[in-house]
Amino acid sequence: MSNIRTLNDYRDNQNNQNSNYQQNPPRAQAYVVGGQQNRQSQLQHQESKETCKPLKLCFYLFFPNFKLKSVTFAYVVIFLLVYIIDEIVHAAKKAQGGKNIISWACILYESGAKFTYAISKQGHLHRLFMPMFLHSGFFHIFWNIFSFFMIGFSIENSMGKWYRYATLLLIGAIGGNIFSAVIDPYNFGVGASTSLFAVLACLCTWFYLNYDRLGPMKFQYMIFFALMVCFAFLNGFLFPGSGVDSWGHMGGFLYGLALSFILLKGQDMAQQKRLDRFRVPAYLFLIVITAAFTVAMFARNLPECDKIDCAHICDR
Repeated sequence: MSNIRTLNDYRDNQNNQNSNYQQNPPRAQAYVVGGQQNRQSQLQHQESKETCKPLKLCFYLFFPNFKLKSVTFAYVVIFLLVYIIDEIVHAAKKAQGGKNIISWACILYESGAKFTYAISKQGHLHRLFMPMFLHSGFFHIFWNIFSFFMIGFSIENSMGKWYRYATLLLIGAIGGNIFSAVIDPYNFGVGASTSLFAVLACLCTWFYLNYDRLGPMKFQYMIFFALMVCFAFLNGFLFPGSGVDSWGHMGGFLYGLALSFILLKGQDMAQQKRLDRFRVPAYLFLIVITAAFTVAMFARNLPECDKIDCAHICDR
């Protein structure tokens, strides 16, 4: 049996469609409005991205190869947290008053600052690496953070493996503190600068490896970089009362320079051969200088400690 529709059925169907049309009008207008809103939001998002581009470019210009997941960033966060904790402890001691008042220098000493008598006579070997997490004040830690952000990420990227860069930071700090302990035994030493100068020495080696690739301005780049390095050293040596541990910087730089030929990886065979040429001398230098300064540190007499009682320097 076929389906046969009468004229009345057709009229009823048309009436039903008209009633549905009146109850549910078309939504084309809504779609147009929604499309305009989406277009406006896309334009606003694009404009915000265009506005952020100069800021992002400026940020990466100052801090090239910046990465949150990096040894450089983790190291900065750690010594920043240590500084905040030391400040809180110092403030708490001052708030208690009376016999609990303790100087900021002694807060740093108790946290592990470099002090030759405590290392060589009391066996506080942790004072050879703990200073890399301690800082004497706000501007001290600010400039170290700024400097690490400027050159740390690029050197870490050149090392390839994170543990190579971590080795550079740790051994550079220990080497710098050994130098400082031998040559400047009566002052407390703190700061990430020993590690920073090891990184700076690595940057010097990087310039040596890539000098021919720096383009027509390579000589100007070299002069500018050499002046920066000289200024970093002279800042401490020309102003001995500034509180800068120049010998710690020197030790960190020398250790970093030797380590750079061991830890850096060449971008091609030619660069790798240039690094390999200095690898054995670098190992010999590290062994000899470490042995000589370690013996000197433990064997050196400290006559001034008889006057100032170095064994109880922060107990009074």
